[in-house]
Amino acid sequence: MRKRSRESLPGIVAPVLTAPILSGIHRLNRDYVELVIAGSNQTDAADALPPAVISGLRALSPQARAALAACPFALYALGIEHQDAWRNYLGGSADSDNAASYLSRELAPRESAFAISALFFAWHVANSQRVAAKVLYALADTAIDRLIALSLAELQRIAYRDSGLLAPRWPGNAAFWPDLIRFAALGDTQRLTTTQLLGSQLIAVDLRANASARGWLRPVSR
Repeated sequence: MRKRSRESLPGIVAPVLTAPILSGIHRLNRDYVELVIAGSNQTDAADALPPAVISGLRALSPQARAALAACPFALYALGIEHQDAWRNYLGGSADSDNAASYLSRELAPRESAFAISALFFAWHVANSQRVAAKVLYALADTAIDRLIALSLAELQRIAYRDSGLLAPRWPGNAAFWPDLIRFAALGDTQRLTTTQLLGSQLIAVDLRANASARGWLRPVSR
């Protein structure tokens, strides 16, 4: 009799964040941190990390930055919460005046390259494991449905333009980024992990808020 694998046994649930998904988000988080310390992430001054945080990130060793970035969620937001811009993008009227107000400039080459990778990865996760998309990005079901409906060409068009992409998560939180930096610098794995778990709790709060927002990303008439 053929022995079934552990994953196929009744009652055994595969992890929401599989090893490939975790590896992908860790890599993108590392790339995002490098983008921040290179000074390329200036799409919205209101969302930028405080100078002390950026200085702290620059002072970390590459190994410490990698440890900091190993979070089970994205350290960046893709701007999907900016419903005016995404309503136009996802509703198929990206050339409207409302959408144009978000397209203030072309992204720098390094920034656009990251935006493409990050958006394509989010699209892939949303298509293959929608629960993981909620955990990584705090995306409500409506946003996931709209995201997976985009073509690759549409994703690329959005990623090449500044639509509020690449904002750091929780830049105003007094503890999150400073604690990540402090414990990564100290090599304190236990407290670094605890801080990353705080981020997972913040993601859950954001997801709850996004899921309960009335009228969020309603379909747009073409």
